[in-house]
Amino acid sequence: MAVKTHIVPSHALRDIVSLLAVVLPGCEAAVYLNEGGNGVLRLSDHTAPDNRFAAAVTWDKLSFNLKGNDKKLPHSLVPSEKDAGHFLTKAALKKGVSLMASPILAGKELHGLLVVAFPSAGASPSPLARREMQVVARIVQLNLAREEKIGSLQTYNDFLSGFMARARRLDITTPQNKILEIIGESARESINFNLLTISMRDPASVKTLNVVWTRGKQGAMKKGSGFVAKGVLHGEVYLQARALSNDNIADGKYSGRFVPGDVEQAKLRSFIGVPVVEAGVARGTIALEGVREGQFSAFDLQLLGDISRIYGTALCWASRYQQIHDRATIDGLTELLNSHSFLQRISEELERDVRYGNEMTMLMLDIDNFKLVNDTHGHPYGDYVIRQTAQLIRHSIRVADVAGRLGGEEFGVVIINSDSSKSRKTAERIRRSIADYNFSNQGIDSRITISIGMSEYPVHGKNVKEIVKRADQAMYVVKNSGGNGVKSFGEIKK
Repeated sequence: MAVKTHIVPSHALRDIVSLLAVVLPGCEAAVYLNEGGNGVLRLSDHTAPDNRFAAAVTWDKLSFNLKGNDKKLPHSLVPSEKDAGHFLTKAALKKGVSLMASPILAGKELHGLLVVAFPSAGASPSPLARREMQVVARIVQLNLAREEKIGSLQTYNDFLSGFMARARRLDITTPQNKILEIIGESARESINFNLLTISMRDPASVKTLNVVWTRGKQGAMKKGSGFVAKGVLHGEVYLQARALSNDNIADGKYSGRFVPGDVEQAKLRSFIGVPVVEAGVARGTIALEGVREGQFSAFDLQLLGDISRIYGTALCWASRYQQIHDRATIDGLTELLNSHSFLQRISEELERDVRYGNEMTMLMLDIDNFKLVNDTHGHPYGDYVIRQTAQLIRHSIRVADVAGRLGGEEFGVVIINSDSSKSRKTAERIRRSIADYNFSNQGIDSRITISIGMSEYPVHGKNVKEIVKRADQAMYVVKNSGGNGVKSFGEIKK
């Protein structure tokens, strides 16, 4: 039985207990409501003149709590003496007061209890009293259901307003991280959860998902981690391409949340998940988890589905756009920037340097005797040398620096916020890493060297064309001197 948090206006509570006093003369009535969502029912209003009723009742401690088949739930019941001790103070018990209680339900959810105290000791409530109690409980339930529906519609209206405002800010160029932030924001504003996880299909395998976003710490899987979808709760939403909910994820229906056997460690109990679908094909999963059993409602699942339908599509757009953008800007063989993108980055960095008065060093690099490598060992081996040289360059520079393939066996590197004197260490590190590396592929071993020329902004040039040209000139001086060296344009001017 799920226990629902629900707050009823004070005037409505007064009407409820007054109605009970009218239909059951001589009795004293109380209304207990679950206002904290934690299974504690609190005394919200009553007609007793003294402290007859206890201030709070813990639902799980009652022997008659309404678990099991909801269709067989009693409409009214007489608590045992033990249960009466939870509802009544010791003073009332000494007077020998008997009780009758009726649950306030909305579907499968418990909102509270109506409790009536009969003044005569040992008197059993008559069938008429039971029926009257049942009628009042039904009236209360109908009114609560109406209020809940109105509240849900208002919540949904507020949700849609924020939903559409955010959706209007999206287009195909919106970065993936921005869309993920919007999904998290939308879920947090409309649904009470402890953990949000967004997983997307691994490009290399339709059977594997990668975690791309999380909110919440308890039970979270590290961003970037992959997991096999089959048989686990987060994965089955994707595989079945439909919404799934589970009020108790420890029920053994699935072998785990992300991997088999990881349910108990997380101490999470409730789950709702919806697929991210594009063009009728599941691409991933958006899932929420909670620490309490039955934490999510059907309405929560509807809201999460709405979030996925709009933002999930945008998420797929962003992923597709990034792939297209990468193909247009990244060299396929080396995974460095291509020539056009590299020169564009130089322009951007130069504008920044002009604005803030920073320095910048340009390196031009060319593999020595590369034609001989191709002629001797063939083009596949030549491609391997280019690809491995690119990786050695990438690993020899800082994350902030920029590397690109300018064509054939020629590369470029921009060293940010550094003059040619400081940048020489980086250039020498690149040269040594390549000269010392054993290039081995297809049973062929070889040694490769590289020629490097440097120019510095603003000392050796005021624009992109000038600094590229002068780094190139310095590189050819090295190459004509036998290669495997580093020269600055300032050195060859002398």
